[in-house]
Amino acid sequence: MKYATPIHENKPGEHNGLDASVRRFAERVRVNQEKLTSKLRSQYDFIVCGSGTSGSVLARRLAENAGVSVLLVEAGGSDDVSSVTEANQWPMNLGSERDWSFHAQPNPHLNGRSIPLPMGKVLGGGSSINVMGWARGHKSDWDFFVSKAGLVEL
Repeated sequence: MKYATPIHENKPGEHNGLDASVRRFAERVRVNQEKLTSKLRSQYDFIVCGSGTSGSVLARRLAENAGVSVLLVEAGGSDDVSSVTEANQWPMNLGSERDWSFHAQPNPHLNGRSIPLPMGKVLGGGSSINVMGWARGHKSDWDFFVSKAGLVEL
């Protein structure tokens, strides 16, 4: 069964224009990352931890204000691996170095099983490793993080 149909079939020795476009984009990303890394400061107005969907959006919105500096930090590595870039390979991310390997508490309603909660340790976070599946954090978790960090609840 075919899931995708190419725009045109390549003849032997011919390269698909899309492949070249992807390579050019990847090179622009690499050059941009080198440039940004060389400009790291010793101090920032905002530091966003985690480049998942929410962290990326938050960092982008903060950076819209030209008067502030924003650093987006990601614990994992690049998302430029086939298990992330090729959707049919997403299960290869589960339990890999790109997965924080979180598990829910054992649940008596599930015969004591502990359900895995794949969270991404990679550029793009969980959206990169689990095909956009997600679990919402409980309010008490966030309250706990606030208390441990010595922050004031709003």
